Amino acid sequence: MKKSILGLMFFFVLLMNTACWDKKEIENRAYISAIGIDCIEGKENSPGFVLTYEYPNLAAYGKTGEGEPRFTIAVEGATISEISRQVATRIENDMFFRHLKVVIIGEDVAKDQIKLATVLNALDRSPDIGRRIIILIAEGKARDVINTEMKEKPVIGRFIWDLVQRENVGGRYYTESIGELFTHLHRSKVAMIGIVMPREEELKLAGASIIKDIKMIGKLDETDTTSVLILREKINNEDVTIIRDSGRYVITYIIENFNIEKSMKIKDGSIKFTYDIENEGYIEEYLEPGTIALDTDILDTKKIKEIEKELNNEIETKILNTINKLQDEFATDIIGIEDYISKREPDLWKELEDNWEEEFRKIDFQVNVNSKIRRVGLTE
Repeated sequence: MKKSILGLMFFFVLLMNTACWDKKEIENRAYISAIGIDCIEGKENSPGFVLTYEYPNLAAYGKTGEGEPRFTIAVEGATISEISRQVATRIENDMFFRHLKVVIIGEDVAKDQIKLATVLNALDRSPDIGRRIIILIAEGKARDVINTEMKEKPVIGRFIWDLVQRENVGGRYYTESIGELFTHLHRSKVAMIGIVMPREEELKLAGASIIKDIKMIGKLDETDTTSVLILREKINNEDVTIIRDSGRYVITYIIENFNIEKSMKIKDGSIKFTYDIENEGYIEEYLEPGTIALDTDILDTKKIKEIEKELNNEIETKILNTINKLQDEFATDIIGIEDYISKREPDLWKELEDNWEEEFRKIDFQVNVNSKIRRVGLTE
């Protein structure tokens, strides 16, 4: 009996010591939440990087709530791995990457093919970088993004992660994980990476960058990004706003559902690619001269049909403008035409793939939109 009691006491002592040890381990870790990667200031044409790390101050979230909510540290080095070793000697806590949320690449790095390739290779090989981590390109310097002082959500990595998880913000910006980025680059050598813009005491995610042959070749604004996401069927809760007559005529239409059919015809060696886009939504805002309120009597069946036609024209025009930009300015297929042809017409794709950039420019695109207004305002 005594042996059993002694054994039980020993077990509880061991358990308590283990718990304390785990608590001590937690307190001694630097849980990296965001990493920014820039060229060295004044040495943009030379090898080397500056990495800015962010990690929360755990003491600030404890009972005492002492100190700043987070820490940042910037370290220069010739390579990513060298910087990783250096930073371990610059902070007292052990670096822990399991809670890393976002990697932000500076615009100067993204525009340099060799440096971007070096960074992506390091991220691909690193056992610390999970495939679900969000990757973004900064407008300007990545360190300016990480050093942004936001009062309500001061930990930048967590703020961006939470923002990306929301599903009701439409398609004004684009984000994807590191794993998704590598999949696109390995498959077609082109990809999109979202853009994050530092502002005073706030950050804005808007638009996307175009990556081609491991180099940033241009940017898409919010409207073009929305068009691309529609064509890639990766969007919901998007709004379409029509404003005319110096703001006296306003329609805001919220799209809740999309259905897209794609088809291709070949005639005399030319490709015609058609998108048939059906969508459903509701009118959130409506104003025209002579009206003072959103009223179902104003929006009768005839008026609804007129607005649907306007919406069709507006969406078609925006999408075609984006496609023209991709063809003429960037000569880059980020809307999945290559994937469509290679899967459905493999013999044709064999003829096109060696000169795909020029063949993509020559495709004749047609966009047909059919909008259905299911309700006005929030009234079913």
